[in-house]
Amino acid sequence: NTGFQAAESMCRSTPWSSRHKYVHPHARQLVAIWRFYLILLLAELSAAKSLLDDSPKTVCETEACKERAKMMLESMNQTEDPCTDFYEYAWGNWKKNHKIPDDQTKIGNFHILDDKVEMDVKTVNETEKFNDLLKLLKEDGFTKWPLRNKEESPYKNYTQLLNISTFVPFVSFSVYQDAKNVNSNVIYLDQIAFDWVGRNELINQTTEDSRKIVEAYKTLIASTSKVFRPNLTEDEAKQLSEDIVQFEATLAEHSKAEEDRRNFSSMYNEMNISSLSKKYPKIKWLKLFNSVFALANITLNESERVIVMEPDYIQDIEKILETANISTLYNFVFWTSIRTYGAVASKKLDKLFFDFYKEASGVKKDEPLWKKCLTKISDLITHAIGRLYVDKMFDPKAKKTMDTLVDVLNSTFGEMLQNNTWMDNSTRKEAMEKLQKMVAKIGYPSWILNETYLNGLYEYVPPVFMNYSFLNVLHGLHLNSDIQELLSLRKPYKKEDEWYTGAAVVNAFYNPMTNDITFPAGILQPPFFQDDVPSSINMGAIGMVIGHEITHGFDDGGSQFDADGRLRNWWSESAEQQFLERAQCFIDQYSNVTVKEVNLTLNGRNTQGENIADNSGLRAAYLAFRKFNDTDEVLPGLNLTGDQLFFLSNAMVWCENIRIERLRNDVQYDPHSPAKYRGNLPIGKFLPSIFFTCVLLQSWHAYEHTVR
Repeated sequence: NTGFQAAESMCRSTPWSSRHKYVHPHARQLVAIWRFYLILLLAELSAAKSLLDDSPKTVCETEACKERAKMMLESMNQTEDPCTDFYEYAWGNWKKNHKIPDDQTKIGNFHILDDKVEMDVKTVNETEKFNDLLKLLKEDGFTKWPLRNKEESPYKNYTQLLNISTFVPFVSFSVYQDAKNVNSNVIYLDQIAFDWVGRNELINQTTEDSRKIVEAYKTLIASTSKVFRPNLTEDEAKQLSEDIVQFEATLAEHSKAEEDRRNFSSMYNEMNISSLSKKYPKIKWLKLFNSVFALANITLNESERVIVMEPDYIQDIEKILETANISTLYNFVFWTSIRTYGAVASKKLDKLFFDFYKEASGVKKDEPLWKKCLTKISDLITHAIGRLYVDKMFDPKAKKTMDTLVDVLNSTFGEMLQNNTWMDNSTRKEAMEKLQKMVAKIGYPSWILNETYLNGLYEYVPPVFMNYSFLNVLHGLHLNSDIQELLSLRKPYKKEDEWYTGAAVVNAFYNPMTNDITFPAGILQPPFFQDDVPSSINMGAIGMVIGHEITHGFDDGGSQFDADGRLRNWWSESAEQQFLERAQCFIDQYSNVTVKEVNLTLNGRNTQGENIADNSGLRAAYLAFRKFNDTDEVLPGLNLTGDQLFFLSNAMVWCENIRIERLRNDVQYDPHSPAKYRGNLPIGKFLPSIFFTCVLLQSWHAYEHTVR
């Protein structure tokens, strides 16, 4: 499921100085294409600009327009040349006036809006009971932690450990919609994620930045172990942390990087438990699955289907488990459970966890307790929170306006597909069918207003009493979430009822397996969306977001799914080859952008889907604005045309200040490029220089250099 936010430039390589030097064929093709489009676009926009210059401007005088004009004026750095750095021109003063809060890794309009939504739903319980954590861990099969050696282990081998514990952190289990049989759900078996210390840092611990994070992680493990077992010596605690981190690093070494996990067909390996057991016989899969599904009173047999997403990883796991020390396995499993609940179990553990986060992320102080607790439960009660938010904060008029905007963007994107010159007719027909079947979900699902339905989502939450700790509540919510997911295996998948996100969320989404785009209530407010402002403002912001999400249906990921959400190749061989060549151009360009602050290049492969969506989404929004805008209404006090306001409104989406530690992490792992590049690079391709009287030939000459 592709989110718009978060934590993205067209083919820049080493500048050339001689026409006799080799030019990559992708670059030659791109230069030719863009020269052709430049001539057409120049003709259209010059004509449009001359018409606009001669026509009277209507100044919007609504309160919303006055507020927006004030916001823009306060944010702009009008001393900056927009031809040189449009992002700095649009929001240079915003960056100066918005320092990163001490408890945050970055600040931007996404995060400011997130904070606003969180304040609207703030309700927390600050009770603390460390013994509750010990009790929960004991129920999961862990009577003591950490173990000093294998002689202390209550389990003789990894098979016993897997069969007794319902918590299995070596592999990832999930139940979700079947990518090829979209009306049913299926079990997915996958590699684990590395959320605490990144995969790159675990594998390569030789760089200064990697060592810093890994050492902080080891310190956290060692310090936590002494909270649970105070008589542990410093050397024993240190050795324990070394063993756990080394084991986690071994898992990372046998996993795949996310940029190598973009071909979903190669990750759809259908088996049943019987064939799974024959292929990977050292793990008792039927017992393992049944120990997990016992939570929902479901018993599986060997004919149960399983989609294995990374067969090589599963094969390697067998060998890793067989050779690992049982005490290391036990300690690792216990540790991963502590990571989930430890910070809310005691103030001492909370401080240890923050000390690690401070070192890894660069924050200066901890979040308020209410915010920390809300963050932990919000995903578990997302629709309950959404109901509260919608009742008090959502204007129903926004949905009507959004319906119109989505229709306009859908129509414009359809024209882009029809005018596409490299897509053959059979592929274009499939693409148009997919666009026509794409469903827009706006604001909130209607069923959250049905209290019976809403209560059913939390049916398995145990009774909560006033003397319960927050930990008890959190565990109960996790329990309900797990049971609901497991039960879905025996239920049909109804995509009309599926909402990937809650209403009180500042983001937008495309889901390829349901072929729908979602715009929660949380994002339908300034600076993304606002009633009573010129169309340039909404089109540049939420219009681009809509175009972005529509594009995801046709990017390198979404293009692998058909109109009904099935994983199916609907592309002709020639169209697929043409698409891959164009996608490679984005990959090459972004991969050659160096983020100087952290001395890393962008990961063009991992970000290609978001880069395609950013560029095509902006193009669709601008074309829609030019086609459907019947007035050139402007803002008071700003000597800017509707076109200029469109691009400024778009830039407002991306204004952000970010800490170096967070930037380094985002460049390595986030499928989105950093905000600065998402703000500057797509806009550069749509020639804002025309509207800001830049010297066009110089601008294009520089662009040609980046392409070559």
